[in-house]
Amino acid sequence: MLTTTNTTQPSPDFIQAQQQFAAAIRDPASHSCPAGVDEKRIAIYQHLLFDNIQGVLNQVYPTLKQVLSEAQWHTLARDFFASHAATLPQFYQIAEEFLYYLQGAVPERDLPPFLLELAHYEWVELALSIDPATCHCIDVNAAGDLVRECPVVSPLVWVLAYQFPVHQISAKTKFKKLKAQPTYLIAYRNAMHRVHFMQVNDFTVRLISLLQGEAMMTGLEAIRRIIKESDHPHPMTVLRAGIKTLKDLQRRDVILGTGILQEEA
Repeated sequence: MLTTTNTTQPSPDFIQAQQQFAAAIRDPASHSCPAGVDEKRIAIYQHLLFDNIQGVLNQVYPTLKQVLSEAQWHTLARDFFASHAATLPQFYQIAEEFLYYLQGAVPERDLPPFLLELAHYEWVELALSIDPATCHCIDVNAAGDLVRECPVVSPLVWVLAYQFPVHQISAKTKFKKLKAQPTYLIAYRNAMHRVHFMQVNDFTVRLISLLQGEAMMTGLEAIRRIIKESDHPHPMTVLRAGIKTLKDLQRRDVILGTGILQEEA
């Protein structure tokens, strides 16, 4: 049986009407309602769509919303809705699109300097909670020796570096007095599928970086590498602290256990 395909293209007038309709919904302050469309009806779409977008932002960025004035937050949300050309198709990715918008937006004079970093910190919790990575297919020995064997870092671990202590910011923060302070955090999703953050120092960041590297290293090798790199005057102190850190990271599900060191042929 033969089938036919309708290849009729929409008319230029129809395309123009669609564009006018979309523009009036996204930015009603700058674009008037298309001819022949009831303003009360288009107002329903204007409020419904914007409220849905703002609802997502309110949920993902609660602290950012609190540290800004109501007018500042509304202005950012409205401008994002009106001007940002999103490329990610899923509704839950709106929060990530807002990050892209903040990166390119011209900041107002009285917006906090930590705006983008705080937004990223809050977005990480959502992103890590839905990260498709899994630990179930990773072959590890949960009872392995973290010092003499090779610790395996969970794929659900993100190392974060910020110029401001974003995890300490709240609605009570006087951001004009908040000083830049290099801050390292680890975001991780544990076995209970809960996302947690922990503040760490540069030693722990380097330790995880080495363990995540392509070349498998025992815990002792990684710690000794750091001791050598830092030329620390008290290597035994660093060694003891490193072993304690390995155990603590495993307790938090940052380290899953140990793998097998492949011997060279």
